[in-house]
Amino acid sequence: MTVAYLISNYHGSSTGAGGHYYSLKTMAEAMGQRHEVLTVSVGQEVPKPFRNIPAHVHVKASLFWQERAIGSLLSLFRSRGVRVIHSYDVASSYLGYVLATLLKVPFFLTKCGGPRPRSFFPKIPHLFVFHMADFDFFRKLPRLSETKVELLPHRVNPPVYDEERAGRIFGKKPEGQIAFFRIGRIGEAYKHSVQSAMELVEKARSVGVQGHLYIIGHVQSEKVLAGLKERASEWVTFVTEPENTVNASELLGFSDAVIGTGRGFIEALASKKVVFFPVQNERLPRLASEWTFPHAFQENFSERVTLPETCLRQDDDLVFLNDCHWQSEVGEWGYRVYKENFDAAVGSERLCAAYESASPAVLRGFMSSLLLHRVSLFCLGLLNKLR
Repeated sequence: MTVAYLISNYHGSSTGAGGHYYSLKTMAEAMGQRHEVLTVSVGQEVPKPFRNIPAHVHVKASLFWQERAIGSLLSLFRSRGVRVIHSYDVASSYLGYVLATLLKVPFFLTKCGGPRPRSFFPKIPHLFVFHMADFDFFRKLPRLSETKVELLPHRVNPPVYDEERAGRIFGKKPEGQIAFFRIGRIGEAYKHSVQSAMELVEKARSVGVQGHLYIIGHVQSEKVLAGLKERASEWVTFVTEPENTVNASELLGFSDAVIGTGRGFIEALASKKVVFFPVQNERLPRLASEWTFPHAFQENFSERVTLPETCLRQDDDLVFLNDCHWQSEVGEWGYRVYKENFDAAVGSERLCAAYESASPAVLRGFMSSLLLHRVSLFCLGLLNKLR
């Protein structure tokens, strides 16, 4: 069986560097151990995580004229004997569903992180989501009453530390330093998490922890970056060069603690790090623990997380970061959580079972949604052009 994975990278709608690209890459690699796999991106440019990967295919397309990609994709999928099509974002799912009906194969969509949709969302037969808030939302959405919605957060392998690369970027870690990492895009959407990471390091230093924060990420907004640099102390280093932000999880071995969101939070758990997450309307991030984890998981460890008063009253005693034994215990707890909830090997097993039991995509009952989807993507293209 050959599985085709689709993802988009359209100017104005995508950065080509978000966590969902790495989630697709990881799951395609895991599935590749069981079946033939083809990864395809559509849009103006190849997403950064897929550059320099010979097996990856990129098809140029725009939100205005997506149909121009159908002929080349149909020919490619037929030549490779594709039996399942799986889109990893909504913007690629229109093409994915059209191709699935033409080839008479099953179609799946993964809705990755991010907030709940405020407007149109396509009607599809099979939908995977990453976190509980989305799971609850889509199961109760009347227009998706016939959609099989499944919670599938398993999408991460433990990152492999590239010590040589880390040495080139950061140099030698000073003795006694506690390295905090914040990995993620630098723009309006994640500004709060970076600011709270800065606050956390300042608080840690106030209790005797020699903390230093490394902010690593693709720059979405030069204005936001300039504002963050203006308020940053001498204990903050920005790493924004494109060659240093691609596959940034390879650098996690240098860190002691991570302020994580989404996939970055999970990769830190898998690396056995002390992990914090941002909290909505709170100045400081909170420590991931058996009490706070269920609440953070509900919103994909994003800036939308809220905590009950009982958790907010607990003071995360940062002085323990100087205790290697405590760090190790917290890291082992996090790794167990990762294995139970996010291991890509488990995810690939569940995907295989879903693929093998699914029926081919059909137009009947989905045509109106497909037409609305096409109109919404055209409007998104117009909006992007006006920005």
